[in-house]
Amino acid sequence: MKTIYGEEWWIKGISRVIRKRIAQNYEENDCIGNKFDYTYIWDLAKIWERNISDFSKISPFMEWGTKWNTIEKDFMKLNSMRNKLMHPTRNYIPSEDDREFLEEFAQKIFS
Repeated sequence: MKTIYGEEWWIKGISRVIRKRIAQNYEENDCIGNKFDYTYIWDLAKIWERNISDFSKISPFMEWGTKWNTIEKDFMKLNSMRNKLMHPTRNYIPSEDDREFLEEFAQKIFS
């Protein structure tokens, strides 16, 4: 987002509602780390949705960036996997398909 909005990325790229939630989580954790570390996965999806037209102009997001239905489904699957892993009473063991999804998701985001 810094590439798109410069130093104003926090204000221009993230809605006030999400910024407030992040700030509250940050303060509740004694301001340790970076504020953005306290963003929920679904907040990331909403940030993507809000900035989709700008993100779609940047490689590697050009193809993935404009397909909101695909992005939303990917974030939903990621969140579901995260919830299963964070609640071990469910005895969840990621499948090979899960691992492949995570690898593809990471490539879309980080390549």
